[in-house]
Amino acid sequence: MKRLFVSFLIVLSALNGCARNLISDRSLAQADRSISFNDLLKNPDAYRGKMVIIGGGIAGVTRLKDGSQIEVIQYDLDTRQMPVDYSASGGRFLAFLPESLNESINISSCKRGMLVSLAGKVTGKKVLQLKGADYTYPTITISEINIIKTVNEDTLRTWEPPEGAQGF
Repeated sequence: MKRLFVSFLIVLSALNGCARNLISDRSLAQADRSISFNDLLKNPDAYRGKMVIIGGGIAGVTRLKDGSQIEVIQYDLDTRQMPVDYSASGGRFLAFLPESLNESINISSCKRGMLVSLAGKVTGKKVLQLKGADYTYPTITISEINIIKTVNEDTLRTWEPPEGAQGF
């Protein structure tokens, strides 16, 4: 049993070493990592023009004449810039995807509940109705985006371990 555990740790370490960031090194170097989502939410105009790395769960996608608007429920990001979908959300933001990037990622395949990590510049704020009240969304123009398809809750509830698997 001890040998199995040590083997598991070796494999896990190797896999961890192979993990890559979802956001490019170039975008990471340009981003102001000192800007928290809470700060951005409180005063989006103070960060206008700053590059941020941000992510979360897609709440909706709206097609516009010059691109697409993605409404995102913010989640914290892990060290690879992967949204941690079980973390508490700090709120919502709107991400504008210019038409030039729209075609390369097939925005029509983006669905509610998918996760997204992105780099982009803060452009200000937009006030829209959310659940019957005015809500101020920080707005970001995307320069780099990664969309991660997620497993829905029904799949998780009905998932069964492979036959003969132990420890589940």
